[in-house]
Amino acid sequence: MKQAKAFSIIEVLIVLAIIFIIVGISAYSTQNWRKQVNLINTRDSLKSTLTKAQQLAASSSQTLSWGVHLESDRYVFFKGDTYDPDEVSNIITYLKGTQIINPATSLSDGVSGYSPEVIFAKLSGETVNIGTITITVLNDIDSKKEIIITKTGAVN
Repeated sequence: MKQAKAFSIIEVLIVLAIIFIIVGISAYSTQNWRKQVNLINTRDSLKSTLTKAQQLAASSSQTLSWGVHLESDRYVFFKGDTYDPDEVSNIITYLKGTQIINPATSLSDGVSGYSPEVIFAKLSGETVNIGTITITVLNDIDSKKEIIITKTGAVN
């Protein structure tokens, strides 16, 4: 008579423990990957908006200056020489899972102060609002991406 072989409870528990460890590591890695992708997408979207404002100003579209207003949880694409929060043509982009660090002090205002706006001059596309915009993942300031704005209006 052959004796049936079976798994012991210890063997089953060891296999389950290994599976839970692998799943835990995978979930943690996937979560970090998603945060990094979101951070890169946010940086690229803001960089694209800044470049669009610079190009519209340089081409003197609608004979206006164009700019971007920064807040920690959003940025606003606007037209004109100054930011008006009540202007209906403003395009607001809300940040999800990311934030802009110190938007009020990230950029110079051209007269020894700071400004949360980047305004590109019509025809030249230049700006006096130079500096570095830092974007981070919420609750994780070690994960960050930067956008540098130069006097010529270049967005890097």
